[in-house]
Amino acid sequence: MLQQKPVLMLVLIVGMMIVTYLPRLAPFFMIQDLRLASRLKRFLELIPYTALGALILPGVMQSVPGHPLAITLGIGFAALWAWFKGGIIAPVVGSISIVYIVLVLGLIRTV
Repeated sequence: MLQQKPVLMLVLIVGMMIVTYLPRLAPFFMIQDLRLASRLKRFLELIPYTALGALILPGVMQSVPGHPLAITLGIGFAALWAWFKGGIIAPVVGSISIVYIVLVLGLIRTV
């Protein structure tokens, strides 16, 4: 039915977009003037980073099957570089390079 009526499909898509966007937008307007405790504010600021970590880490752990030590070295490099130097590109490129070098040179045996 929807394939025969593209306008109906467009209305349906726009309607679903509005219905899902409004609940995300409402809290922004409701707490705009609300003063939060500094600890709560800091906690809320860290949520995007923890969510991103929870989404990325499982994929990283499964990226090189049979080589957990290579994965650990890559994660360790990325974590240390990001902690002390900051940035996004250098930790990612560095950790990929370390895992690649470890695998190419055969420094770690397969589990």
